[in-house]
Amino acid sequence: MKKLVFLCLLLLSLPAFAANVDLLILDATVKDKTVPNAEVVFQKQGQSSVSAKTGTDGKLSIAAPFGADDSSVLMIIRKDGYSPLTVQCPCDDLVYAISPVMQALDGIRVVLSWNREPEDVDAHLIIEDQEHIYWGEQNTKSSLNDAELDVDDTDSYGPETITINKRRNGLRYIYAVHNYSAYDAGKTDTNTDLSNLSQAKVFVYIGSSLIKSYQVPRSAPGMTWLPFYIDSYGNIVDVNAFVSNFTTTDEYITSRLIAAVEGNSVAYRPSTQNIATSTTLNADGETAYHNKDYQTAVALYLQAIELDPNNGQAYSNLGLAYQRMNNFSEALWANRKAIDLASGSNKNTIQASSYYNIARIYEAQGQWQDALEHFELALSKRDNKAYTDGIARMKAKL
Repeated sequence: MKKLVFLCLLLLSLPAFAANVDLLILDATVKDKTVPNAEVVFQKQGQSSVSAKTGTDGKLSIAAPFGADDSSVLMIIRKDGYSPLTVQCPCDDLVYAISPVMQALDGIRVVLSWNREPEDVDAHLIIEDQEHIYWGEQNTKSSLNDAELDVDDTDSYGPETITINKRRNGLRYIYAVHNYSAYDAGKTDTNTDLSNLSQAKVFVYIGSSLIKSYQVPRSAPGMTWLPFYIDSYGNIVDVNAFVSNFTTTDEYITSRLIAAVEGNSVAYRPSTQNIATSTTLNADGETAYHNKDYQTAVALYLQAIELDPNNGQAYSNLGLAYQRMNNFSEALWANRKAIDLASGSNKNTIQASSYYNIARIYEAQGQWQDALEHFELALSKRDNKAYTDGIARMKAKL
């Protein structure tokens, strides 16, 4: 009896190990291409991280030290030539697709993954009234916008990947996720399979960075989820809402989707404490930046933005830090967001400096017309010799 009691106490004192976490890592741009030797790291605050690598088949099976269903665990997937992917668990028995580093300056890649059910979930990109990129147009690259569906999947997990190689100013890009299995089965918009079963996740990549991620809202009826749209200037605007009466036979469905995104865009209001902490982190980032520790500065600016997504100054600083690291695509995105969020007494100053930063990036890439437009936008916000000199340089080039 004493031995039995001792054994029970011993078992209770041991750390709780979950069953194995089983993962498959794929290339987001090539159908069924596995990624061998990818590093997978599990992190939990206050604990030592645990890492392992995928095998030659792209698979990994590992006993999860923190529990596969622990939502406080972060999983990071790394591989040379690919953008790092960071996701919040639960992460067991899923397929993850990682994005090769993008070379296009104004390129964006969106990767969708989901669970076993529903089997067929589709990614759609609607570009104003001009283009509809989805499985029905998989073999046709967008003639006006250089966008295409790289990978289509019809039997669970994904990925479905859409790449915009050249985003055009003046056009809105609306991204939608549709539960085709429910539609094909004749189910109605009261169906909740996409919301409650799919565990659908959407990852947005620019350059070599994952800059946004979305998880499908729970307990929401509907067959079509709108995670975000890209406005006419290139800002990524959160929506995270469902829209009804969507069918894949609609040609562009733009008017209804635009009404949905404009009616449901998320206006996040951070707490007073989060705003204060965000301000402090931004100041810490500025210190790291001036010490030329740009990687630390980026990490601090991103933390500041996570706490207060409306911190326009942090976005402006982030753009500068990315620029110093030669991450020009990410710098364009950060500066555009800074312009969008700028407010208060420093609004014109922030916008002018961000337009100028964008102009310098385009100038460095030899895109003279784009550079000229942004030097002129900078000057429209604030007088500065650097802006007028830039305009003169670009006009000479053109």
